[in-house]
Amino acid sequence: MVVNMSVFSTVVSVILSAIMLSLGIPNELFKQGSAIFGLISLIPLYLALRDSRSWAHAGLLGGLMMALVHALSSFWLAYFKDFAIFTLGASTLAYFGLGILVGWILRYMLQFSRPLRPFLFALTWLSWEWFKSTGFLAYPWGTLAMSSRELMPLIQIAEITGVWGIGFLMALPQALLAET
Repeated sequence: MVVNMSVFSTVVSVILSAIMLSLGIPNELFKQGSAIFGLISLIPLYLALRDSRSWAHAGLLGGLMMALVHALSSFWLAYFKDFAIFTLGASTLAYFGLGILVGWILRYMLQFSRPLRPFLFALTWLSWEWFKSTGFLAYPWGTLAMSSRELMPLIQIAEITGVWGIGFLMALPQALLAET
């Protein structure tokens, strides 16, 4: 049985997802981050995007997610004195714009058949994190893998797969769980 979410509940789900991902990475409340939050943070996002009403709605949800994660996890940028508006404010707006595109792509991936959707979601999430962490943007703070510090058996694969393998192995079970 599939329960469709209302527009309000999808927005609340994305806010919850952003808060959990921000708490998963090292922050003021959890100095080392919280693996538990990292292991469940994408589930509400998956459900919200799956139930999004339109492409515009999915884009706004994606933009909200990326902007909130950036603003909540990079709050310390606000202390750059005269540059605080630019460093946190402008970068949050930029992440909102990029997040619209990510929301569209994730919604597209969630339209595939059921067995394929979780893998495409995890791969797309991993692609987003790689894109934001390299090249022109090159800001790797706030990735899902950052919440895995306490998961020693999982992070041992970093020598083989790098941080991207860890991120994928954290996103995939969440997508599979959301699918059930």
